Amino acid sequence: MYTPRDGRISSYAVRAERGGLALIPVGTDAPSDGAPRFIGSGSILMGLEGGKLICSKLGSSARIGVILPTGLGSDPRDEPLYRGLQSALQSYSGARIVAVVRSKTGTLSGEESASSLLRAHPGVNALFCSSSLDTTGAAQVVVDMNLVGKVLIVGADENEEIRRYIEKGVVTASIVRDSRRIGEDAVKAFASMKAGIPVPPTIEAGFSVRTAGEGEH
Repeated sequence: MYTPRDGRISSYAVRAERGGLALIPVGTDAPSDGAPRFIGSGSILMGLEGGKLICSKLGSSARIGVILPTGLGSDPRDEPLYRGLQSALQSYSGARIVAVVRSKTGTLSGEESASSLLRAHPGVNALFCSSSLDTTGAAQVVVDMNLVGKVLIVGADENEEIRRYIEKGVVTASIVRDSRRIGEDAVKAFASMKAGIPVPPTIEAGFSVRTAGEGEH
């Protein structure tokens, strides 16, 4: 069962247990109301990796603008992605997050978010995006504003457009969650549960990083 972080799973888990059903929540981050088990690729680790990638290029001079996922209305500083990024910056004195915006809905949301962020904060020299739509939108804005080479982009996910931006040097890297492994681990967990074998409460599927010329690593 795909479950977003702001989803409600506890009542389903109780009903599934009563009915003798195997419920396996999957997604990015575990549901906020708790779950007996969860398989995903944590945003906090994605944020940590994004911070490392940015600071490996810019070091203590990194001035980062973050485009967070749409939807959740909580304080951005409570977001796992933000906390992971902030943690990575601790090793680079002077590196900091300058601005945070939430992506809006719509196909042009990434462009709108990146454009407004860069115009409001011209000192930003790196953008960290949390979705493929925001990554491609940010890349187009950096091209349009003639900021290629001046604003580094670390994005998320993978598609043909992102791969093209990476090869052209517009996007430095993209962090790709391992959705295939999430599915495989879910099937394994289901088989274990049906066989009466205990399943770990949390399984981290991890991610890969796509960069120019190197593919995934």
